[in-house]
Amino acid sequence: MFSANTFTMINFKGLMAGIAATALSMTAPISWGLGTQTNPPTPPSGCEGMFQKYDGLYKSNTEEKKIFLTFDLGYEAGYTPQVLDILKANDAKAIFFLCGHYLNETELVNRMINEGHQIGNHTQKHKDLPTISRDAIREDISKFQKNFKEKFPEAKEPIYFRPGKGRFDQKTLEVAKEENLKTMLWSIAIKDWGKTPINAEKSSNTILKRLHPGAIALLHISNSGMPETLKLLFPGLEEKGYKVGTPCEIKEYPKVDSVPASAELRPEVKHRRNKSEVRKMFNNNCCNQHQPHCERRGPMGPQGCPGERGPRGPMGPQGCPGRDGRHGERGERGERGPQGEQGRPGRDGRDGNHGRDGNHGRTPTACELAREVHQMCERNEHNQGQGQRQTPRCAGGC
Repeated sequence: MFSANTFTMINFKGLMAGIAATALSMTAPISWGLGTQTNPPTPPSGCEGMFQKYDGLYKSNTEEKKIFLTFDLGYEAGYTPQVLDILKANDAKAIFFLCGHYLNETELVNRMINEGHQIGNHTQKHKDLPTISRDAIREDISKFQKNFKEKFPEAKEPIYFRPGKGRFDQKTLEVAKEENLKTMLWSIAIKDWGKTPINAEKSSNTILKRLHPGAIALLHISNSGMPETLKLLFPGLEEKGYKVGTPCEIKEYPKVDSVPASAELRPEVKHRRNKSEVRKMFNNNCCNQHQPHCERRGPMGPQGCPGERGPRGPMGPQGCPGRDGRHGERGERGERGPQGEQGRPGRDGRDGNHGRDGNHGRTPTACELAREVHQMCERNEHNQGQGQRQTPRCAGGC
């Protein structure tokens, strides 16, 4: 049997697990993708409410047959002059979302401005915004605004912002609004960002099939097939009764101060769970075999709005620095070689001659002195091994 405390603990653990699972899905980033589910496309549940609250949009709020062209430009591949020529020939205006380093293409940017196009903020460094902090997002957005104003002081400042790769979360939308920018995504897109030339006829037909009133089209100019695609697109739009709207004709949706309780941001596809899985997870957490008093839970209500990600915790202590690699160890000393043969022992020194007894009362003769000198010479020659032996002679011939 389980006590009341046991049931309380089970309830608490189940509740916390449910809250954690809900928080995980609420803070997941959104990958906007190509938006091809329906025509016109239906955004993820709750996104319309989020866009209305944070000044975002993905299509114009109109029933007129108009399409709005937008181009993302991270770098110059050499095809922008042709695209500008085609737009000018068809009296069409567009929004060019530029990254920070593209502002160095001053001649092309000035031409865009002078020919009536708008410049959009595609961030300074095209970062993956959901993965960085709120302050880092603000820096990436505001730095582009600052650089644009410094390089093109006479131009109208960008009012539209587009996150890199269409990836965002709630804090991204909040920061963009705080920077007085409106987040613009899209409702029509094609795969035109690779280096392999796209099929112009197929690409233009794809856009024409997905047309709907107020459509915002995402295009790239990094592909050599884009100029030809635009050439085929304009006649097709005319046949269908569509016109290319100017950026100032984009109509926003009514503003709201709060998001409905049913609003949610859709997690990325690889993290998505279907309703039955989520319901089963909650039922398993909150009702189990040890709680016979718990009644059957009804269907799960709509998920709440995603909360923003909390601030990053403080950095942990720095690890000890690694020790420098040591030189290789000294090799072992080789064994001592065999001892050489022992040399001959040195010859003992010879005893010195004992002093001769002095002659008693007699002076030595010359011959005796000569003989004594001769013996001394022999001893010296024998010890030093030098010279030839010579026998000194006395003056008297002894």
